[in-house]
Amino acid sequence: MIRPPIVGAELWSAVMSAAGYRCQCEGVCGSRHTPIGQRTAGVQHRCSRTAAPGAPPSVVAPVEPTVPACVAAALPAEDLRAWCPRCFTGATLAARRAERNAPESTEDLFDVTPFVRLARQGRRSA
Repeated sequence: MIRPPIVGAELWSAVMSAAGYRCQCEGVCGSRHTPIGQRTAGVQHRCSRTAAPGAPPSVVAPVEPTVPACVAAALPAEDLRAWCPRCFTGATLAARRAERNAPESTEDLFDVTPFVRLARQGRRSA
């Protein structure tokens, strides 16, 4: 028998039963998972680890693993996913690496607001 955590057992059970007690990672952790279903061009790759007695406990966490825990605690079951510990750690590290390597924002690089103000002031004084 698989035992849910003491706190949040109903939410954990809802997410895990919807996932079939299996990790829902489809490769965001950086690992190649074995394809399931028919081998077609649209095959989904999903982790094969399940929540079984004696296995490491499965984690119920947000689909986006970098969401802070204080925000994740209030999310509904639809926004949560079943993860095995290895995939959750890999997905979190991959997301943080992507954030760190993302190019700098250039939104304010071409901000013309100060020039528009100067142009308006120049018309008023003329």
